Amino acid sequence: MLQQSLRDAKAAYRNFFASLRGERRWPRLSAPRFKSRKDSRQSIRFTANARWSITDSGKLTLPKIGAVKVKRSRALPAQPSSVTVIKDAAGRYFDTAARRRN
Repeated sequence: MLQQSLRDAKAAYRNFFASLRGERRWPRLSAPRFKSRKDSRQSIRFTANARWSITDSGKLTLPKIGAVKVKRSRALPAQPSSVTVIKDAAGRYFDTAARRRN
C-alpha cells in the first residue's frame, strides 16, 4: 500500500513538471499537495497487483485485513481494477470500486 502512494506521488510530480516544461497543453497543473491535517478521512487504495478478490458470498478479501462484508447499492458490470477503502471522521468505512476503462 505504501508503494501505491509512492506511485501516485511520482505520477503527480511527473505531470506537474511536464506541465512546467510545456509538454502538457492543458490543464496547467499546480504543485502536488500533501494531505490536510484538518481532514480526518483516511483512505487506502488496493490495485489489482495487491491480490484482493471478491468471494462468491459477496465479501471483499483484502491483504493484511482479511474478509470484509460489503453491501452494494448496485451490481458491478465488470470486475473492478482497484478498490478504495475510506474511513470517515465517524469511524465508518466505505469502499469504492473503479472499473477498468476500455
